[in-house]
Amino acid sequence: MSKIDHGEDLFRLVYASRAVLPELPRFHALVEDVLRVARPNNARNNITGLLIADLGWFVQVLEGPRRKVSRTFGDIGRDLRHVQIETLAAGPVETRLFGEWSMCARTLGPQAAAVMGALEMDGDFDPFALSGDKAVQLMLALAPLDQTEPLRKAG
Repeated sequence: MSKIDHGEDLFRLVYASRAVLPELPRFHALVEDVLRVARPNNARNNITGLLIADLGWFVQVLEGPRRKVSRTFGDIGRDLRHVQIETLAAGPVETRLFGEWSMCARTLGPQAAAVMGALEMDGDFDPFALSGDKAVQLMLALAPLDQTEPLRKAG
């Protein structure tokens, strides 16, 4: 019996983290730096996803071949610009939900209030309180919003 290699199976990983305090004053620039590196790397590795970055918090979904998503998440875990990295969900999936972007970023601007209310996420945003399913629902709802600041443009 031969071993089955699942390294190229489609995989989704959702995590939350918090920017380290020295990065908060330049949070917008930090996110732009992350996107500038992530987009070409993710495109090369067939990884797609969406990043919510707001007030020092990150919630991100990565989709792609299992090994490449795992390797990318390992790199993310070694990035000293954020801490408290918690996996909210991870596992094989049949299809991509965020296949349009090598990495897209969104913030929780005024348009997000209605989305968060509809998802029963009233009050202060705490990504660590999200289940993986709730995080994906939030991202799916925010992805199509027309947000016009540079951080908010799809890439």
